[in-house]
Amino acid sequence: MSEEHMLESFPPSGRADGDIEEPDDFARPHRRPPNALLYAIFVGCFIASADEALMISTYTSIASEFQQLTLGSWLLVAYNCGSCVACPVIGALCDIYGRKRTLLGSYAVFIAGSFLCGVSGSLVTLAGSRVIAGVGGAGMVAMTSVIITDLIPPHEVALYDSYSSSINMLGRSIGPPLGGFLTQTVGWRLSFLGQIPFAVLCLTAMMWGEPAPLADLDRRVHQEPKESHTKNIDFPGMLILTFMVVALSALVEYVTAPDAEGQNALAIFFLLVATLIAGVGFAIVEGFYATNPLLPVHLMKGPFGAWCLMELLIYIGRGALLTHLTPYLIRVEGWSDAWASFAFVGNVLGIASGGLAAGYAIKRYKRYRKLGIFSHALTTLAYLLILIGWRNGSTIWQAGLPSLLGLGTGLMYTVNFIGLTTTSPKESMPACIGTIELCESLGFIVGPAISTAMIQKVFAHSLAMTMPKVPGLSETIHRILDDARLSFTLGDAIQQIVRTSYLQAFQYVPRTRYPGCKTSFIHLMYINKTDKLDGGPATAVAPHRLLI
Repeated sequence: MSEEHMLESFPPSGRADGDIEEPDDFARPHRRPPNALLYAIFVGCFIASADEALMISTYTSIASEFQQLTLGSWLLVAYNCGSCVACPVIGALCDIYGRKRTLLGSYAVFIAGSFLCGVSGSLVTLAGSRVIAGVGGAGMVAMTSVIITDLIPPHEVALYDSYSSSINMLGRSIGPPLGGFLTQTVGWRLSFLGQIPFAVLCLTAMMWGEPAPLADLDRRVHQEPKESHTKNIDFPGMLILTFMVVALSALVEYVTAPDAEGQNALAIFFLLVATLIAGVGFAIVEGFYATNPLLPVHLMKGPFGAWCLMELLIYIGRGALLTHLTPYLIRVEGWSDAWASFAFVGNVLGIASGGLAAGYAIKRYKRYRKLGIFSHALTTLAYLLILIGWRNGSTIWQAGLPSLLGLGTGLMYTVNFIGLTTTSPKESMPACIGTIELCESLGFIVGPAISTAMIQKVFAHSLAMTMPKVPGLSETIHRILDDARLSFTLGDAIQQIVRTSYLQAFQYVPRTRYPGCKTSFIHLMYINKTDKLDGGPATAVAPHRLLI
């Protein structure tokens, strides 16, 4: 089938309704993909997700070993830097080199990064190795979604994406305790080197069989030679994006650092200006000068742009809340780290349950619009209950609200992915998925930074206004900001002041979800309400109505 005929059978502008259509003459294969390939990419997705979160519980020990604890947080930021840069490049690499080479290259880069992490002799070398591992890990996760959309029939994509999302979240939740356990038992170096054999096994499984699954995938998806093989990757866009991500990461570091006296204000200002200039420059290069842009700029004015904005705002709100979930339960309720982590585990289990439920529902009814509206309503209700119920502390039952939030979020993730795949043209799907992954990574960087900056500022100001004016007050406030349990050693009166001040500051965190709620509801309400399963012509929706 020629590419022209494929485009005629699948509208270039995508679908804008809430139904899932499966054209008879569409080039996507409908037979079940090899189990070895699916199992391998799911295991690889789990490894990459766990590795992303592995450093959360180990970076203090690692940085202390190098006697550079003040720079240890860069070990957390480094992985996200590599991930943000790699996400939009994945789509271009798929178009130029095909799925097989892109996926194998991602695993090779991840294996190389893990090896370099394990043999690093300095903190700087380890941070650079984490960037490399982030590049490979982003490719492993993004290519999971690309292969699912290539091989799975449209009405089953939601179900398999729910599997992928559940595995992704499971890896992120297991990563921190697994990293702490491995560091205490076998050492942090083996926690990175030990991932290599599993990644190699995944590669072997992907290449096993007759015909070889990955090679057969490229033959089935790319049935004719493509002229895009002669195109060059957008290196100017990559360089500007890299600079923007590094500037943004440095900005996050300065914003989230305790700074009761405002000593970081000048650095924050210059980093903010640099980030904005780089962002504008990246948009100009991609929109006007790049012959093969990293992002599908031509789709940003339609439904795809709305899905990207929704995903960014959703991850900003979720990242903001989850970052301060454990500190809240420690500072306000005095819970131990182990008990406080159960709230996070409940959120992850809720996401897995919601994702699987959405996958089965969409597979059965082949619609997602009403489910999307319900998921956003449920998520909004959960944030509202947290805002109201946690105003003066939380009971043991109210501490379970993150599970309800996770359930709505899991439904929402699956709906958003299906909305993306059904409203984006097939030939741009890898680039679209890479762009969505970029939005998620940026959301996880920006959300915690915004919420931490708000909490630190309000918390410090409230402490300065309410604590007794004694010598060394500024140093005491700085120590309270830096240590969640310090207040429990300062007497009952100070404990009550710290608790009240933190409760006042925490009220701003759930409110970071409001912009995402408004955008999501408006977008889903303007999706075509047609209930026919056989579909019809896509209904055009004005971009300004999508992005209100």
